[in-house]
Amino acid sequence: MMTVESKAEVGVDTHGGEGMPGRAGFDRIAARYDRWYEKPVNRFIDRLEERSLESLLPQGHAGSLLLDVGFGTGHSLPLAGKAGYRVIGLDKSGGMLRVAASKDSLGVPLVQGDAHYLPFPDSCFDAVLSVTAFEFLEEPRQALEEMVRCLRPGGSLVIGVLNAFSYLGLQRKILRKPIFREAHFFRVGELRRMLSRIGEVRVDTCAFMPPWEWLLPAGERLERVGKALAPGLGQFIVAAVTKPAVGVKE
Repeated sequence: MMTVESKAEVGVDTHGGEGMPGRAGFDRIAARYDRWYEKPVNRFIDRLEERSLESLLPQGHAGSLLLDVGFGTGHSLPLAGKAGYRVIGLDKSGGMLRVAASKDSLGVPLVQGDAHYLPFPDSCFDAVLSVTAFEFLEEPRQALEEMVRCLRPGGSLVIGVLNAFSYLGLQRKILRKPIFREAHFFRVGELRRMLSRIGEVRVDTCAFMPPWEWLLPAGERLERVGKALAPGLGQFIVAAVTKPAVGVKE
């Protein structure tokens, strides 16, 4: 899963004007978005994030349908496929979706749309996945309500976000690069509270190692130490919740 840091690394300002980074901004970086994975340290971080997401995304069954909100270039597709889901990918950026569609192995329906107004009927997905998208939403609670609306009772919502209290999260706040100026990074407790009105929240954090190549040999050891001693400081937070059979709490 590509983290926001990658967009700064490729040297592109993804702002589309005032407020959160706009569709045009992400369109501009679409062709180079996947370059982040070329660095060994970034591929290692990506594996950690995928492992964390896998731990909280329930296994699907025959015919299970998953909506990926913030699909981007389709990097999370293998994760959902491995869990047994058929996938529909939604993204606001047409440029991102064109890159996704150009990948011969993709073969999934792609929808250009807004997470705040999902173009799907109620209770039509077995799972909803959203990875590093909430940071750029104008109204994350509204988008959350839409995702829950589209979930079937008993379905799972899994959200991956960047941690405001991690090394990189604090660095971004200090440097205040244009891409990060309006983005909102989450804290573990903040994300838990946002989802708790739906049901019991399960949380995992990962990627405790700063993105320095020379630390790679110790990466797995640092990950174990971070999870044991400072679980709130991982760069990536994953939270999951199950939609109850009755209405969501007000």
